[in-house]
Amino acid sequence: TVDPKPVYADTVVPAGKTTTVTPTNEGDAYPSGTVFAIDPSFQAPGGYTITIDPATGTLSVTVAPAGKDGADAESVTVPVVVTYPDGSNATNDSVNAVIKLDTDGDGQPDVTDPDDDNDGVSDEDEAKNGTDPKNPDTDGDGLNDGDEKTHGTDPKNP
Repeated sequence: TVDPKPVYADTVVPAGKTTTVTPTNEGDAYPSGTVFAIDPSFQAPGGYTITIDPATGTLSVTVAPAGKDGADAESVTVPVVVTYPDGSNATNDSVNAVIKLDTDGDGQPDVTDPDDDNDGVSDEDEAKNGTDPKNPDTDGDGLNDGDEKTHGTDPKNP
């Protein structure tokens, strides 16, 4: 019998970009006819577009650019169902791909980044001030929130 073991590495995806992640196989080779699919009960959160190649299991993850319509979910678990043809040890496997948002593209996922939008104001201070920790220019006036704080202007009022 055949016993493949697909595994997805946690993947950091910068806002405004598309990233692909292909599962490694820590078991036997995939039998011909293996099919990968995103579990039909999964719904991508706002700002994310996630597709899968049914033959390879490669996920394509696109995250909207940072800003008022950008993605907010810092970590997304994508359930993948792998169906094997008859004769394999298991008829299917369920594996998870964990996607981590990086709003400012600095390589540090938002779940551990103290300043998600890299505007010079910590996420904690943005929460206290009512500004958007995922948008470096909350009021859209062309000055980032950190510069407005330095200049004494209101980052919530253009």
